[in-house]
Amino acid sequence: MPAGAEVRERRPIGQVAATLLDLLTETGIDYPELAVSAAAARPQAAALFDRDEIAAAITKLQENLAGERKLHWDAGALKQRLQETLSGLGLGAKSFAPADLQHLELYGRFFETLFNDIAQASEIKPVLERIHLPLLSLALRGDDFLNADLHPVKNILNQLSVLEPAVKTNRIVKNINIKNAVDNIVARIHNESNPEVFKQAERELEELTRQVTRSVDTNVKRIVETYEGQQKLERARRSVQDEIDKRIAGRVVPKVIPELLQYGWQHLLLIAELNIERKPEEKRAYLKVFDDLLFWLFEQDSMLKIQAATIQTTLDYVKEQLTSVCTNVFFLDSVVDELTALLLGSGEPRVRKPMATVRIPPADSASQKELPIKEDAWLAQVEQLSIGDWFSMLRDGQSFEAMKLVWIGDLLQLYVFVNRDGLNKLELSKEELADLMRSGDAIKMESLDSPLVDRTTNLMLQKMHEKLLFNATHDPVTELFTREEFCKQLKNETAKIGEAHHMLCHIEVLDLRVIANICGSTGVEQLLKSLAATLAQHVDSHDLLARLGDESFAILFKNRPAAEGLASARKLVKVVNDAHFQWQENSFSISVSLGLVPFAAESYDVQELLRRADSASMSAERSGPNNVVVFSSEDENLRYQEKLHEWIGRIDKVFAENRLFGRCQMIAATDPLAANHLHYEILLGVTGEDGNVIPPDHFIPAVERCQRMPEIDKWVVNNVFDWIAGNRELFDKMDGFSINLSGQSINSEEFLEFLKSALAAGNVPCEKITFEITETVAAENLGFTKKFIAAIKQFGCTFSLDDFGSGYSSYSYLKNLNVDYLKIDGAFVKEIHNNKADVAIVKSMNEIAHSMGLRTIAEYVENNEIRSVLKEIGVDFCQGYGIEKPIRLAELSDKLPPSELFSFENVEFWGF
Repeated sequence: MPAGAEVRERRPIGQVAATLLDLLTETGIDYPELAVSAAAARPQAAALFDRDEIAAAITKLQENLAGERKLHWDAGALKQRLQETLSGLGLGAKSFAPADLQHLELYGRFFETLFNDIAQASEIKPVLERIHLPLLSLALRGDDFLNADLHPVKNILNQLSVLEPAVKTNRIVKNINIKNAVDNIVARIHNESNPEVFKQAERELEELTRQVTRSVDTNVKRIVETYEGQQKLERARRSVQDEIDKRIAGRVVPKVIPELLQYGWQHLLLIAELNIERKPEEKRAYLKVFDDLLFWLFEQDSMLKIQAATIQTTLDYVKEQLTSVCTNVFFLDSVVDELTALLLGSGEPRVRKPMATVRIPPADSASQKELPIKEDAWLAQVEQLSIGDWFSMLRDGQSFEAMKLVWIGDLLQLYVFVNRDGLNKLELSKEELADLMRSGDAIKMESLDSPLVDRTTNLMLQKMHEKLLFNATHDPVTELFTREEFCKQLKNETAKIGEAHHMLCHIEVLDLRVIANICGSTGVEQLLKSLAATLAQHVDSHDLLARLGDESFAILFKNRPAAEGLASARKLVKVVNDAHFQWQENSFSISVSLGLVPFAAESYDVQELLRRADSASMSAERSGPNNVVVFSSEDENLRYQEKLHEWIGRIDKVFAENRLFGRCQMIAATDPLAANHLHYEILLGVTGEDGNVIPPDHFIPAVERCQRMPEIDKWVVNNVFDWIAGNRELFDKMDGFSINLSGQSINSEEFLEFLKSALAAGNVPCEKITFEITETVAAENLGFTKKFIAAIKQFGCTFSLDDFGSGYSSYSYLKNLNVDYLKIDGAFVKEIHNNKADVAIVKSMNEIAHSMGLRTIAEYVENNEIRSVLKEIGVDFCQGYGIEKPIRLAELSDKLPPSELFSFENVEFWGF
């Protein structure tokens, strides 16, 4: 991590979850129970429940819980029943204290997530249900186990999860019936929930877990050792075959040579290969004999007579060695006799037997049949798997079972899975596993090796964060994308579909004001919901649907030719027109006007596309209701394609004329008085033939289309490293540089080797180099990205995840990616001073990042007002025109203060 960027202390999960719950309440997301909670939390004159009263109510509720399993997986229902129970105890006039209410919300959400995530058929679910309320009571009495690093309750839940397979199979380990032992422990917790009972239960469960885990590990070890032995044998077999092929493959040899190999000599070589570490000379001796025999068989008689004694000794050695592996004496004698007749001859005087020959097939004739290997996205996913990955596998075509990947063969090309007992081995080839994943019969799941409490809290935080994101990006009435989110999705989608053509559709709802006058705002909302549902039912799942404004919707028909898009639009008009809106006793026919814009990927600016679709829709409306008009821009499309192809032809010229240059933009501490930090992100600049600077957005699409981004990234790395070497004294006083890497480079083995070589040269302080990768690239190529990060982190470099929030990554995915910085997508930052939803989203991202010890960076900080909001939230660093505009890298040494006057503490110099 760069100097000055200390590792941030991880926040307790309970505190992070509590913050997210507060954000859910503040943003008014449709959690009715949270809204009630917020109102109840305000200071009121009513008395408050004390914790003993709450505990008594939970005990009472526990006694009458039979038949109400819903209370385990519905936090809202549980809270309502608890309130009813408190009222039944004559305490209805009181209310919850804010702290108790927050605990009830937090732990209610935790247990709701826990029970919803466990399979219905799980044997451990009834066990956890029995201790649910005792654990909730413990938390509400102040024993906040989620915020504790170590706590008996956490260990109890984790150990019960580990013991589930043993409970399910009624396993007996060391004369202990695991199911009976677990039932006894749980019964004690259920009946006597006090700290000593929990500690004793933890100790007993820990011992049971140790025994069961040892048994499972032993089972897995046996299976792995078997496959390792098979692979070792296969590796030895191939090594021996390679040695033989070097000598005789594709050649004409004496017929006795393959017979010698068949009757035992190849087996001797295989045994020697397996024992090569202990007896390296043995294999050499066997190969020397083989080479000598081949040489002698083609030698002149006169030379053989001279070496007759040596040959006889060798033949005796051959017979002695073959005796240990060839059980058929006839075959053994026949091959030795044949060698003797061919080399030493028979009779008096001795005459060599005429030699029969045979042609040996070429070495690669068999392997050629295995080619070609087909390109397949699912096969690529299989290749990214690692030992320890977990899958939910369909077994016997009936039910799914959790299976762990315990062995991957490199020579045998096998993937071996076991169940949670370390049994029920499943052996699959790469193709078979890819087919199962493709059909949905093998689904990758979160690792069951992770403790149950960690898995549950991760999922709980993920759901809270997703809800905040959904609220920020979806219309509250129709639950479709907002205009802003649609623009972002439209830009992302159109940029990655290559040469395909698409159709943007603008839908204007006519006569909505008439319906509003008759039905009121409630009726209009119901109409919009109904219309959104109708549209969603009649567009493809991969298309994009959004509400653009009060009376307008938009659809992106992806990969749709103009004629097909027009047909889809006309079908939509009929569907909407036929679907009458019913409101009380009135029925309304809904009229719409549709404007269409056909376009190719990357053809236009998104806002320009929307303007053209709106214009086409207005034109349709002028022609009367339920009309469709297509905006024609064929000539402009062609001009764009010509311009793009022109750029493609000029890429080499840009390189040859050295018209690329480095730029940089400052990343500063959000609160300059709390932290001194001077870091720069490296950007790319391009100079036109006329000497003017060209926006990279005009150049980069052509480079990406040609799959040449690794060349750009190599240029940037070399350029930056050269600057550092030439300005080392200055760079040593900085906190470092951030360098962006493209998805093409991340997935290139050649680029990885280039970067490793550049870092290994030792010309730059690697700990001051941060590489930025976008969330989209990381999510789409997780296996490659993890491999890339692991390889480069060995040099001490750090990584930043850019544009976080644009892809809505999972919490567990972020934990496993091993990055150091989280860069918040500028779409949530640039209007944060005017948008409460953006404040909530950024707070959530910041909390989650800090809970994992990551530092956060906000992009698009355009003014001091935005910076002040980010400072209040606690974002660590910020970047944007409000901090500093980009400058040429060559100008950086002139901009920074002289080394003798340089001081990070001089905040006045930096203008803070």
